[in-house]
Amino acid sequence: MSESSIPTHRLYQRHCAEWVRYRKAHAGGEDYLAIALRKHEHERTANYRERLARAIYPNHVRAIVDTYAAHLYRDPISREVEGKAKETLEEFWANIDLMGTPADEFWEEVGQAVQTQGRAAIVTDRYDPGEATTLAQQKELGVRPYSYLIHSEDLINWDVDKRGELVAVMIREVRDTKQDLLSSSPDEPEYQYKLWTRDEWIIYVEETSDGEDGEEETKLVVKERDVHPVGAVPVTLVFWGKRAGREPLADSALKDLEPQNRRLVNLISYIDEQICQYVFSLLATPQSTYDVLETINFSVSGAIPYGDEVANPPHWIAPDVAQIAAIRAEIEKTEGALRQLSGLGRVNEETKHVSTGIALSYLTFDKDALLAKFAQRMSRAEASVDRHAAAWMGIAPDQVN
Repeated sequence: MSESSIPTHRLYQRHCAEWVRYRKAHAGGEDYLAIALRKHEHERTANYRERLARAIYPNHVRAIVDTYAAHLYRDPISREVEGKAKETLEEFWANIDLMGTPADEFWEEVGQAVQTQGRAAIVTDRYDPGEATTLAQQKELGVRPYSYLIHSEDLINWDVDKRGELVAVMIREVRDTKQDLLSSSPDEPEYQYKLWTRDEWIIYVEETSDGEDGEEETKLVVKERDVHPVGAVPVTLVFWGKRAGREPLADSALKDLEPQNRRLVNLISYIDEQICQYVFSLLATPQSTYDVLETINFSVSGAIPYGDEVANPPHWIAPDVAQIAAIRAEIEKTEGALRQLSGLGRVNEETKHVSTGIALSYLTFDKDALLAKFAQRMSRAEASVDRHAAAWMGIAPDQVN
């Protein structure tokens, strides 16, 4: 069974590629450059690879996304709870993912993911290293809830009710396998698929066997399953833009930004190519002279030959570098469009007047309103995760306040 044959939601099939592209745009590096940099129609593959190796990515996307997420958590968030949930949630907030991450840092990362892919999903599970029948045994063994963020491309299937609440979700996870340090790890991770419903979880793995026709057949089989006490699917969804009806997805903050950033990558590469190929003068020389020059590796930019019968002495050909200035102007326009779309700066000389008076108040109001809505969604998501964490420990939702 190939990855594409794993049962997935029709909207997952439609949007997965853009979720991956947006995430890579935020992360930057070679993975995104391989997506962003276009190969010319008649460009040789070897030349394209050389150009790709030289390419750089000015990651405006990360700067914009991280700025908005950091703004919400620039000051420590005051979290308070009383009653039965107090000890559980205070321990949970201090180390929310079992890797020492405090709640503020975890939720800032969630805020980045929400903007990047338009949605984020937080799974809340319980760490249970052994059988415990009493609260004292649970405390002694370290039984406690924890949460982790999953990328949109790993939430592969789902079902919702008429109110848009999750009935079930299928999540792709990397299988925990013991690594033999005396051998290399596999090139690709091994996956398992975890189905969460409102009262149980089931882990599926892929197994291959001989089919009736003698050919290999791969299918999902149950590896492990158990019930859980949460009373709801313990997966919290948070959205950046307006939710698409009952379906758990929404527009990414990068929907308009990422294409501009992709254009910027290509424009910068065009300048680099102009410099590499055309900026340095070329020596035009008779064939016999060219043959001699080749033996001594003459000239940084090289030489081009013409027939000895042509009655011209060697001469330099100076390229027209005006194209570089034209491309540079397009780069400035694109960077201006990025600032305009993000709301993080002036656009160009013609619009600097917005830095004073009523125009600035409108821009500030829009930005503040956007951040306020973002903060409200993140706050509701935190409350949902806290309820799930408490429920894992047998604490009713009405006792989390």
